Parts: sequence; C-alpha cells; structure tokens
Amino acid sequence: MDPAALREKLFSQLKGLGIETETIEHAEAPTVEEHTKQVGDTKGGQAKNLCFKDKKGNLYLMSTMKDTTVDLKKISARLGVPASAPVRMATPEKMFEALQVTPGSVTPFALLSESSAKVRLLLDAKFLEHEKLMFHPFMNTATTLIKRADLDKVL
Repeated sequence: MDPAALREKLFSQLKGLGIETETIEHAEAPTVEEHTKQVGDTKGGQAKNLCFKDKKGNLYLMSTMKDTTVDLKKISARLGVPASAPVRMATPEKMFEALQVTPGSVTPFALLSESSAKVRLLLDAKFLEHEKLMFHPFMNTATTLIKRADLDKVL
C-alpha cells in the first residue's frame, strides 16, 4: 500500500476510535532537524523514531523525544541483547517489510499495520511530560498531533 493510502487508512482508524488529531502539512522533513525547521515543537512533543534489529532478526521501533540521546549499547543491555552483538539500525527493506514505512517516515502509527505484529515498541518516558505528541502519518510531508492518552489507546 502506498503512503498516501496508509495515511488515509490511519485517519479512518483513528476516527473510528473517536480520536481527534490535528495534521500539519509541510515540506519533506526526513530528519528531526528538518522537522524542527518545518514545524517547530511548540504544539507538542517532537518525536524521533528509529527502527532497530538484533542478531536474531527481532525488530524494535523506538520512539523518543527529539533531544533524547540514543545509545545502542545501553538499549541492547536493557533488552538483554549481548554486548558482542548489539542492536543496530534495521535496513530500509526490513523497515518497509515490517512497518510499511521508509527511512525518514518512521512512525509508531505503523504498529497499526498487520505486518508489524512482531515489532516491539520502545517508548521514551519523556513522552509523559507532553499533552500532545507529534508523529509523521506514514509520510514525512505531514505531522499529526495526537494526545498522549489517545496514543495509549492506539498502541
């Protein structure tokens, strides 16, 4: 399914759950830095989303606040992954296969896809500090704001 169709399916699913969102259209923003230039972070907590895999092929989607430092060795240790083979970034092909997203468009909304059933979500505790959070809706030319409590209902 193409990103625009996935986006419309997402919005339909959210509406079906009674979840209100706000979506901001903008120029392509594949990095946190570019997203900050396009949207800023005054409307909600700006997320950084990364997809990792371990040596066994397990996939992890990590959603953190934009300023959270991501240390792969520490993440590996917390997941019980041996230091000799720490988690590493998933290939674009693996990401697309499991989450139906490409680099620069990674989003926890992708966990609504059937193909994501085996992906483990890791959420930053700093999300609790924000009433609203910002994520791409399957494409990095838009940002969707969702209440933190509503994100809990979705995931």
